[in-house]
Amino acid sequence: MNRGLVHLGSLVLTLCVLLQPARALGAVDLVLSNLDIQVSGTTVTYQATVCNNGSTGAGAFQLAIYHDLVTAPTCSSTASQTTTVSSLASGMCTMHTFTWSNAPKGSYSGWARADAGCAVAESNENNNNAHQNYKVRLPDLVLSNLEVQVSGTDVTYNITVCNAGDPLTTPFSVKLYYDLTAAPDCTTPHDQVSTVNGLDSGLCVMRSFIRLNAPTGVHTAWALTDGDCAVAEMNETNNVDSEKYSVGLPDLVLTNLYIQVNGTSVAYQVTVCNNGDDVTSATVVKLYYDLTGPPSCSTSHSQQATVNSLASGMCTVLNFSRTGAPAGSYTAWALADGGCAVTEMNENNNWRKEAYAVGLPDLVASNMSPWRPTR
Repeated sequence: MNRGLVHLGSLVLTLCVLLQPARALGAVDLVLSNLDIQVSGTTVTYQATVCNNGSTGAGAFQLAIYHDLVTAPTCSSTASQTTTVSSLASGMCTMHTFTWSNAPKGSYSGWARADAGCAVAESNENNNNAHQNYKVRLPDLVLSNLEVQVSGTDVTYNITVCNAGDPLTTPFSVKLYYDLTAAPDCTTPHDQVSTVNGLDSGLCVMRSFIRLNAPTGVHTAWALTDGDCAVAEMNETNNVDSEKYSVGLPDLVLTNLYIQVNGTSVAYQVTVCNNGDDVTSATVVKLYYDLTGPPSCSTSHSQQATVNSLASGMCTVLNFSRTGAPAGSYTAWALADGGCAVTEMNENNNWRKEAYAVGLPDLVASNMSPWRPTR
């Protein structure tokens, strides 16, 4: 064999050995391979696993955890808890458990670090950290329902509060507001209040309030849980609810609009009912032969009729007629309380529409509404 080739091969082998990374020359490589954080109530358990991926055993080093850091820990970071690992052979792993009792409730960014004091020279110093976000949960009081029932001038308010978070063992207040224009906060004077002596996780509680001789009118009730802002919660934006209600008001409802076409003559039949609690004053019902959208009290009408009054629960039927209607397709509208003279429980149910055609046989057959019994 050529001696020059032998010497060349030896030189290449020597260079390859010299060029191997430090790990291959026997360096330690501590890796924080896993961090598992479990929360039970206010007790937080950390399980940190560190491995030595190097080819040389590691001497003593510190394994540390950090309860809450914004960024990854470094050699100078103050640890929350530490333990000493006396040694770790090449290719071996070890797991250590840390416990934090009575942790304050909130959101955290937990970390673990192998070789926290940077005492061990490693082939890779960038794999010593592991991270996990976690929460020590808070109670979460939710105003899940506000129900208002009116009987004459007496009003019953049923308020349901649930706890969607951790158990709450301290008292909290539930406040009622008879009529507000905007959501209350803890400084808003209340009308009635009740105290709840804590609420377990996942449970609900209902509080009922009664108001006698409520004034006539339209009102908006509000309810607020944790009305004194005494409970730190996961979500502080779900503590209120509202419900609109009325006391002693009528409610005119245009229940039916039927149309019959005979040649160029059109008959319109309108049914108006009072679904409210009180008798109505005199009002007018207006008819519009053809509109593209719902009318208002200021919209020019085609015909109108007067209704002197309607007791609670009563209805009346009005008939209108039109002669000499031009041929074409139309959309008729009728409007109860066309003069906007009556204060009502609901102002959004006063109109009704119906499509019809005059002098168009095909359309008449498909669009005409026959007379039907009135209510």
